[in-house]
Amino acid sequence: MADRTPPPGVIEVWRSAWAPTAELRAGTAVSAPYPRHWHEEYQFCSIEDGGGSVDCRGRRRQTPSRSLFVIHPGEAHSNEATPGETCSFRSLYLAPELFPGTPYFPEIVLDDERTIRDYRRLWTALTSPSRLEAEGRLAEFVECMRARHGESKIALLSPDNPDVDRRQVGRARELIDARYVENLSLAELADEAGMQPFRFHRAFRRLVGMPPHAYQTQVRVSRAKRLLRAGVPVATVAAETGFADQSHLSRHFRRLVLLTPGRYARGCKNVQD
Repeated sequence: MADRTPPPGVIEVWRSAWAPTAELRAGTAVSAPYPRHWHEEYQFCSIEDGGGSVDCRGRRRQTPSRSLFVIHPGEAHSNEATPGETCSFRSLYLAPELFPGTPYFPEIVLDDERTIRDYRRLWTALTSPSRLEAEGRLAEFVECMRARHGESKIALLSPDNPDVDRRQVGRARELIDARYVENLSLAELADEAGMQPFRFHRAFRRLVGMPPHAYQTQVRVSRAKRLLRAGVPVATVAAETGFADQSHLSRHFRRLVLLTPGRYARGCKNVQD
């Protein structure tokens, strides 16, 4: 299959037949910002034209043309084009299982020419007719990232905060992950963390990068993506992921993914034969 370039202002999403766990997205001359969110996968994004910035780990970093940025699973971030301009990009979302040992990449924005070249070759291979090339390029890219840019551990929560708060907030985060469909209360989460509600809310926002309600919505959207990829109807997905109705799901899905649930589902079915 030939390389894909969406029309201006459009973001497309699809999956490669040669790497079914990998999600590809491409945007051309996009101006709409991505609000604060996170992914279950590693995200790699090359800026093909224009430029912008990514806000992550308490700092905003510039993402100029011909750069590549990497976001860890569960890492809250937002990104946008340079004000008054547009940005064209190619993103790839790779499952953590592809990276043995769950490496940590301390540098978010990379300008290493070899790595960017390897990324572009991988992108092209994933949209090509050759399964062997796609699988080989993927293995090479994973290894090059680990060897050139990785460290032995991942820090999804800021290492600058006390371990006790991190453990307590982690317990509440696990509760949201397990019971995301429910209308949980702040008191329940704070009790799980063994903290007073207001202190818990501050600690959660500081450590996770967003307040508990926003985290729960993100979990719901992430679970909705899985169901949509499996071909579950949008109305059923809304009911099974804790949204009030299909409209409620669509509003949050479009805000966080910049695609409607229907377009996302159709794109994920669009693979090579």
